Amino acid sequence: HLRTGKTRQIRVSAGVPRQWVTPPEDLLQQGNDLRSFYKEVADPEIWESIRTILHHTGHAWNTSMQCNCMITAEIKSVHRIENMRLW
Repeated sequence: HLRTGKTRQIRVSAGVPRQWVTPPEDLLQQGNDLRSFYKEVADPEIWESIRTILHHTGHAWNTSMQCNCMITAEIKSVHRIENMRLW
């Protein structure tokens, strides 16, 4: 406070999904460097879900067969975009 000179800690609540790992104070200061938006995802459950989608949903017209070209697809990395402006 300007008159009393008192200060206090504040906690910023950004209102983003709880899975986001970027601290709220960093989200508020994101610039144009796109590297700051990409956070690598290591959760095996998410990787398995993506793998299942790739291997089992290639042909909507025949859900009983795996897609011939996607059955050998490998996931190299998974990234979540944590962009405060888009959120």
